Amino acid sequence: MTDVLQIVAEVLEDAKFQTWRMEFSGRPSLGFEDENILGVAASFETPQELIDGWIKFEDLLLARYGNNFRQAGEKAWNVYSVFLTSQAASDSQARAIRAIEEDLRQTRKLAAHSVVSNQSVRSALLPILPLGPRPELSAINASERLATRIENLSPGMASLVLDEKVSAAQLLARLGAKP
Repeated sequence: MTDVLQIVAEVLEDAKFQTWRMEFSGRPSLGFEDENILGVAASFETPQELIDGWIKFEDLLLARYGNNFRQAGEKAWNVYSVFLTSQAASDSQARAIRAIEEDLRQTRKLAAHSVVSNQSVRSALLPILPLGPRPELSAINASERLATRIENLSPGMASLVLDEKVSAAQLLARLGAKP
């Protein structure tokens, strides 16, 4: 069985969150916190168990830690409950799991099924993860790229199109078009 919480811990720690394992309400869980967000991720065996158990888990979490969350200053607005299962959900279960995130009472929520890899955990946690690094683009010579593109479209025309001394009328004449 995939240890979903281990992958969650790795992804969050990579994003500079502090994490700690815990068991809450008889369920394997993971606490997490950074300078802006704090929360708890819970792992459920099945999609149906997640659907049936998330409200009770959140209610018990807030009953136990609600005062601590309220004393967290600005972070009190960014308390997350994350509900995950490694098992795939049926279509109706998937809709029910997506609907959990729309429940606006108490904490902010993230919920996902089929969470079995680093990438699926990243997808589930995307709303709380920092933006990734900007991709490094190789240096390009725009004139060379344009010339190559023109040559692919109309062989022999790149030098004419890029020559500032050639007028539009001359280009059209070369193409056989009437101005």
